[in-house]
Amino acid sequence: MHPHLETLIYLRLIFEYKNEKNLRLLIKHLMCFAYIRRTNEVKFNN
Repeated sequence: MHPHLETLIYLRLIFEYKNEKNLRLLIKHLMCFAYIRRTNEVKFNN
């Protein structure tokens, strides 16, 4: 994923889940993105 696009997605998520009650969901999404990124990097490196 393009770094700039990724930043926009993070900002969008933060904007959508800025309420305290949705903070846990935001963290889950960020962890999911990090996992997908790591998986893709492994795929491309092999």
